[in-house]
Amino acid sequence: MQLLRGNYNGWGSKKNLDSVVAVINRFDLVAVEEVMDLETVEKLADKLSALSGDNWGQLGSRAVGRGSYKEYRLGVEVWT
Repeated sequence: MQLLRGNYNGWGSKKNLDSVVAVINRFDLVAVEEVMDLETVEKLADKLSALSGDNWGQLGSRAVGRGSYKEYRLGVEVWT
């Protein structure tokens, strides 16, 4: 099993998800921190599934943070 840990740090729609998908696709499990936009992570899992033919999904924490600043921690993995 190959594991990748990364910092999401606001990828949002401005980042090139295709480049991110090309790297992540080499791994079995990806841990992502500082996720602010869960919709982008869903798009990421969908793109990974389309590229690899595997069923990628995500499992995340509840929102954490103080005041109006909230973020998530996620795992993105191939679901069998």
